[in-house]
Amino acid sequence: MVATAPSPIITPLLPTPGTVPAGYRVKSTDLGIDLPIVAGDGWTVPYYKAAVYPGMKMPGTGDRTMLYAHAQAGMFGPLSHAATGQHIDITRPGQPTLHYVITRYFPKWSPADLTYTKPLGHDELVLLTCTSYQANDPRILAVAEPA
Repeated sequence: MVATAPSPIITPLLPTPGTVPAGYRVKSTDLGIDLPIVAGDGWTVPYYKAAVYPGMKMPGTGDRTMLYAHAQAGMFGPLSHAATGQHIDITRPGQPTLHYVITRYFPKWSPADLTYTKPLGHDELVLLTCTSYQANDPRILAVAEPA
């Protein structure tokens, strides 16, 4: 019998993961988040890193970015206490820091809802984490617009 890998919960809309320039970080003093940003595959969640969902643009490039990380202390665990109005920054070596404010917060977002994986046409930052270890359980989603 040949083992197969499980399918990702959200299917990437665009080609394979790109590369993330070294030194990019997502930070929020409001939430106690400070993580390096890496390229993601849409399935694997790296420890102590925030991953860019495959096919999504990098922050500051004029389209939607989705970052995902584990819902644990020192990662995106604080998203369980997020609220509109809180600030999130993306630091980039040798470039200005990007500032965002959470404008929408969903504590129980359905993993079947692909709304926030689609291109948008303007800069937006989406932070995503899980609520349990079950693949089909709701997610926590925070949507932030440039400040």
